[in-house]
Amino acid sequence: MSGAVAITLREKNGRETRMCRWTNLMPYYLVNEKMYQQDQCFIDELRNSWLEMEDDYKKNEKTGDFQFEMSDFYGSHGKLAPIDYGISVVDLKNNIILNDILERSLPNQKQKY
Repeated sequence: MSGAVAITLREKNGRETRMCRWTNLMPYYLVNEKMYQQDQCFIDELRNSWLEMEDDYKKNEKTGDFQFEMSDFYGSHGKLAPIDYGISVVDLKNNIILNDILERSLPNQKQKY
């Protein structure tokens, strides 16, 4: 089963990126040791791939001549709101991942339920 999910990424510096991604990315990005270690190259990969599609959407929304196949679907979402399969918030400033109603702390943090 797959579909769209809203992901908000809040980095240590407070920068927030709100994106729409396909659920099949979740295991790779959100359940990955590199995310927990806050590997900046890994985080940049997730954020920058979204920003490319968002930029493509903004530039080509009127013509529909998108550079990336999913830009028209992903690029129009920039909200802190659930879509299709819900929302995940990755808060690297407070070391916590919120996934709809499930809350999973990053290493060195107490579990909160």
